[in-house]
Amino acid sequence: MAKKNPWKDALYGTYEGPRGSPEEWRKAFQQTLSPEQAEELMGEKSPWEILEIKPDASKEEIRVAYRRLSMKYHPDHNENKEWAQEKFIRIEAAYVVLMKELV
Repeated sequence: MAKKNPWKDALYGTYEGPRGSPEEWRKAFQQTLSPEQAEELMGEKSPWEILEIKPDASKEEIRVAYRRLSMKYHPDHNENKEWAQEKFIRIEAAYVVLMKELV
């Protein structure tokens, strides 16, 4: 059985129906996710490894990598695949950490 992840409810919602726009749930996820919690969700990998970019990547390169990977592993494209959902959450957490470092 997969380990329960408390951020799935914040990210996906627990109700039937539309989840809202990606901007709405990303904003809610980033507001509730502290950098420490994001680092915990990422595991032992660095945010650059998760987003498959170099450590000296620009903000635009980070954004492009985030969008590419989040579309590839999005739960709507990978229904009933727990590994894809976990990867999607790690991608989101890595993006949060890197964006907060750049600000």
